[in-house]
Amino acid sequence: MATANVSTTIQANNKPSIELVRPLANFPPSTWGDQFLSFSLDNSKLEAYAKIIEEQKENVKRLIDNLSMDSNEKLRLMNCIYRLGLKHLFVDQIDGQLDKLFKEFELKDYQDADLYTTSINFQVFRQHGYKMSCDVFKKFKDCSSDKFHEYITTDVMGMLSFYESTQLRIRGESILDEALTFTEAQLKAVVDILEGNLAQRVKHALMNPFHRGLQMVEARLYFTYYEEECSIHESLLKLANAQFNYLQLLQKEELHILTK
Repeated sequence: MATANVSTTIQANNKPSIELVRPLANFPPSTWGDQFLSFSLDNSKLEAYAKIIEEQKENVKRLIDNLSMDSNEKLRLMNCIYRLGLKHLFVDQIDGQLDKLFKEFELKDYQDADLYTTSINFQVFRQHGYKMSCDVFKKFKDCSSDKFHEYITTDVMGMLSFYESTQLRIRGESILDEALTFTEAQLKAVVDILEGNLAQRVKHALMNPFHRGLQMVEARLYFTYYEEECSIHESLLKLANAQFNYLQLLQKEELHILTK
């Protein structure tokens, strides 16, 4: 019995050993290189941007609270603030102003408003939780044919804003369901003949409506495409630029720590 056990042990030891081959991942080199590894945070720059942010915040607050500013202009200002990703800096001021403006809202006030103004105002209220009636868009439809007026198709900025407004529709708002189909078809028909920033805005909106994108990415694109639109408020542009640069420095520092 003992001899049999010894024989079995010898046979087992004589079996060829199996060498384990571990799979190796062939990762491509980082597109960032070692720039984050060698990054050094300049605290003086960070402090300078922080100072600009605090200064311009006060200027923008005064703009929001300006009693002499036209309501449409104020809503356009709030739209710029929202799209630039700066709303968190002015929550109390914006909520207070919107609450007041929404209480004063009357459908008849929009009888003379163009498509762009109506669309921007609609977006601002909807984005901040106010259920502004989609009936404000009924005047852009022909009652006899129940189709949208052809003249609005020549207003590309208005059509783009109208298209973005349809992204905020809720169930049962048939006029916005129709408007989505209408505006999308019209914008696709003209996008290839547009030029400059307007062409880029339309292409981006059709490909990826802003409310579906990452806030910081969309804010940066908005700053690039709509700089002229927001330029009437210089303090807002300065604030947006300083805020972006400030956050960029912090994010680079975080990546530097992670890549060590």
